[in-house]
Amino acid sequence: MKTISESQMKEALKTALPDTTSAEIEELAKDKRILEHLRATHGWMLDSINGLLYKHDLEGLVFDGHFQEYEVEASKILLQLPNCASVDACQRVIHSVMVKSFSGRVSPLPDYAELATDVWNLWRGTD
Repeated sequence: MKTISESQMKEALKTALPDTTSAEIEELAKDKRILEHLRATHGWMLDSINGLLYKHDLEGLVFDGHFQEYEVEASKILLQLPNCASVDACQRVIHSVMVKSFSGRVSPLPDYAELATDVWNLWRGTD
């Protein structure tokens, strides 16, 4: 697989998304760097959280088997899980990540209860 430099990625994003601001391009580049780091250090957990987001698909993004659709959100959730002390805190983290990622157009917090329980159990190493 061919890799591209960060500057090449930013140029490609500017071309593909001409209405995207420089700040938004920087945020996308930052998300990519975080994702690459977590993939290298916590790949199994990242894939598992992504899989749970895919399974529950509360925001209706899954189509044609695009398994990685929630990967950036999974990385942001994984970064915050060490700060969670309960399934309720986990639920709030997941919901806040989704709100930020999708500009507030997401399912309400209570809809995230089952997903949060699954993520919490995974994080805590229980079933």
